[in-house]
Amino acid sequence: MELKNFERNINPVIFARGEDYFAAGAVQETEETEPQHWQSWVAGTENYDVEVTLQKTKVKSWYCTCPYDGPICKHVVATLLSIQQQLDGKGDKSSKQQQLDNILDHLSQSDLKKLIKHLLRNNKALRDKILLEYHTYTGSKEPTVTRFRELFRQLISRYSAHGFIEYRDAYNFVREILDFLHMLDPEKLPPDDCVQTCFVMLELLEKEIAVRIDDSDGCTGQIAQACADVILNAYPKLSRAQQSSCFEQMVHWEYASGLHDYGLSDYLEPLTEKCAADRPQQQSLLLSALEKEIKTAQRSYRSEYLSRRKLHLLNLWGRQAEAEKLIQENMEIPAFRHRIIDAAIQQNDFDQARKLAEEGINIAKTKEHPGTVNRWREVLLDIAEKTNDIDAIRTQLLQIQEGKRFQIDLYRKLKATFSPEEWEKVRHGYAKQIIGKYAQVSSWAAIHVEENEFRELFDLIQFQAPNTTMLFRKYMQTLAAAFPQETAEYLERTIRQNLKTTGTSVYQQAIRDIQYLQSIPGGREIADKLIPEMMLQYKNRPSMKTMFKKAFNLR
Repeated sequence: MELKNFERNINPVIFARGEDYFAAGAVQETEETEPQHWQSWVAGTENYDVEVTLQKTKVKSWYCTCPYDGPICKHVVATLLSIQQQLDGKGDKSSKQQQLDNILDHLSQSDLKKLIKHLLRNNKALRDKILLEYHTYTGSKEPTVTRFRELFRQLISRYSAHGFIEYRDAYNFVREILDFLHMLDPEKLPPDDCVQTCFVMLELLEKEIAVRIDDSDGCTGQIAQACADVILNAYPKLSRAQQSSCFEQMVHWEYASGLHDYGLSDYLEPLTEKCAADRPQQQSLLLSALEKEIKTAQRSYRSEYLSRRKLHLLNLWGRQAEAEKLIQENMEIPAFRHRIIDAAIQQNDFDQARKLAEEGINIAKTKEHPGTVNRWREVLLDIAEKTNDIDAIRTQLLQIQEGKRFQIDLYRKLKATFSPEEWEKVRHGYAKQIIGKYAQVSSWAAIHVEENEFRELFDLIQFQAPNTTMLFRKYMQTLAAAFPQETAEYLERTIRQNLKTTGTSVYQQAIRDIQYLQSIPGGREIADKLIPEMMLQYKNRPSMKTMFKKAFNLR
């Protein structure tokens, strides 16, 4: 989204709250710490850290330490407004980073040494990072892996002082872990030390981190991904023996560890498949582990996923005969059956394709998988369309619709199988049948629009639909084109009713509705009377009056 008008993409309620925070001066220390990367903290129930990354004029990403789990929070909105303000009046003001660069450029080596010693004296985290980064100059004989393990444990202990890493702390915790993992450069450290340190991290991730962190944002996946990246980078630099040992450990963490329970083993999949390329022995080890996991999987979806994974590997490694055998032996897996059906369709063997899809329906019914049943019906519909079997097309459309909520596209497909004259005779019966047990006012509204039944649509909204405001707004333009006066009057009643409640979002919606009312033939006169009436009726709503004055250029 564009920074200059980002509010268009924000929930009006959230934007209004963020605007209030910004206006109240809750945003502190908004600073471009790196090019296009901004940081601030916002005072709320607690103080929350906010980070925003721009890409020229667009907002690329954002993060806030508050517990809100929606798309964007009020603290980020407030920070974006603060960034707008700073960029609008940026002038010649230099950033803090530029000021620091100027200072460092003018300090002597002696002064720099004194400054670093002073900073490190009271900053243990920074001291540890420097000791790790430049360990070759320390003279210490302590193994690298041991030092990293100790630091990892210290971080876990510090962030889980109450036995749990809370959501608001998870981001900073993961960021500190990543800072350490990014130091594992096989060009500077022994490659095997880098690899073994990552395995230490995976062990801690399984046994101490995943079990105690509120990972609502999925940030622990970044740790697993960072470990995989380090291992992949270090792997070619290992000796042959070290590679064999490393690969065995990779397979263990992918299939024999508890990382799968947290969805973290998935990050290791690209790692093992790349490291096994052109290595038959390691391919066999990985396939063997996969086969064992398939046989012991307690849930069918897990078994199917692993079988698809095995097929992917066999195809990737060019082992086509084994891949075809796997497919033929596991035809109950929809993805495998689909491949055979696609091949039959490509060869125009529609009878075989139809037979396989119908068998798939029976298997899915036995397993009580209605979604899979419908997917096979969609395959049968595709076959019917390819063979121009009109009766089969109609049958499959009705059966597909029976298994899901109303979809206007299916209705249109059914309609297209009839001539206009035929459709006029049968459409009412089919409409009732295709809407079925999920009959809703919104479904009938969509059909009325499709059939240009605008009188029936308006009557439905006015007299039959409960809570019609959203439905009315959805079709407001359509209704205004057909019945401008009635639509304007109905919209006026809607505005009056909605303004019985208060709130910034209510006022914003009323303004949008009045602006649209002004565009309807005959609506401007209604709006011109409505605005002063509402200003007088709700004279004790200063916020509403201010917004109306601004929107309608009132004095």
